[in-house]
Amino acid sequence: MIEDSASFGDPKRISLPKIILPESLDFSFSGLKTSVLHHIKENPEERKEDIAAGFQSATVSVLVNKTFKAAKQEGIKRVALSGGVSANTVLRDKMKEMASSENIELFLPSLRLCTDNAAMIASAGFHHYNKGNVANFSLNPKGYLPL
Repeated sequence: MIEDSASFGDPKRISLPKIILPESLDFSFSGLKTSVLHHIKENPEERKEDIAAGFQSATVSVLVNKTFKAAKQEGIKRVALSGGVSANTVLRDKMKEMASSENIELFLPSLRLCTDNAAMIASAGFHHYNKGNVANFSLNPKGYLPL
């Protein structure tokens, strides 16, 4: 887990890009992941804890800033953090700080409810499989289909 390694690293040791699309609420981490890959190839002796801390710092910064930019832009006064990433302590803390400074109500689920969506998809797949609903290898993924 990134957070486990990052807790032993220095987030300022490795400067990774924070991809900000200024006119958009969209975000992408592909450039960040590519930067990490290149950094590791060019610096194989680098501590994985520092890399994880830098990655976590860059990711959290983008998620928090885009979330509250969207809330402000849309006049939203309540924000909920969910999914597997919502278990990240640094993200939770930064979201709390920003929510407080922006006077926005933040809903944080208990940690036991912060599960990755993969578990939900695996469970749905299990039930479909048990009913005999299977597909061949020509199936294309469609993230918008109902489970």
